[in-house]
Amino acid sequence: MSLSFYTHGSGPVRVLCAHSWVASGVTYAPMLPFLDSEKLTWVFPDFHGYGMSSFGEEASIAAMGRDLVAVADQLGWETFHLVGHSMGGQAVQAVLADDQSRSRILTASLISSVPSEGFPLDAESENLFLSAASSKATMQGVVSTLAGGKRSEGFSQYVAALTQATADEATLRSYLRAWTADDVSKNIGEYTGPVLVASGEIDPVLGPPVAGRIAAQFSHSEHVILPGTGHFPPLESPALVAEAVARHILSARVLTKTHSN
Repeated sequence: MSLSFYTHGSGPVRVLCAHSWVASGVTYAPMLPFLDSEKLTWVFPDFHGYGMSSFGEEASIAAMGRDLVAVADQLGWETFHLVGHSMGGQAVQAVLADDQSRSRILTASLISSVPSEGFPLDAESENLFLSAASSKATMQGVVSTLAGGKRSEGFSQYVAALTQATADEATLRSYLRAWTADDVSKNIGEYTGPVLVASGEIDPVLGPPVAGRIAAQFSHSEHVILPGTGHFPPLESPALVAEAVARHILSARVLTKTHSN
């Protein structure tokens, strides 16, 4: 089953963006005014169960990685750049770890990413996230905490409403199990392309310490800390993260051209 997606831009540089556990590919929408649409083509899929994509047979990080590659195949992209936020960052790492797919990935950008080995929660936190899957009020509290407690109540209300509009309880529960329990770290160090790891300065869960460990997996990585930002850079600091990702992609492309001449 193919994933639904929307496209921004029509440039020759091809970028596929994987969304987080909270809501669908629409979480990248605030970045659109800041994305270069002449040099790059940006594609934003909804994973199975999110947005317009029907629920799949398997909610796992490995399956998400395969689905990203399937979207690229559907678009006729042999090589492309990958961007992933939070759970989507772990899905990107699943592609980088896959022997059949990693050679197709020109660069990777991991934004507030879940580590490749997953991120187990203690019993209390797991119950809180499970409750958030069915309760808008609880989701608002989770969003507020993950944003570092610095955003307005309106921000947490908006993200919680967006989540309820694009994912149901069964979807959120299934993918919660995936990003907390799945381990896709095997052979991930075999990916030698450029990797940008971006973390929010005030992200209390997947902030700079975790991002530093993720960056250490790769031989060519850069860790960028986004000031004043929590766990939702595409929503909290869309200009900062859009510019960081585009700069990473385009500078790597220039470097590749230089070496090929």
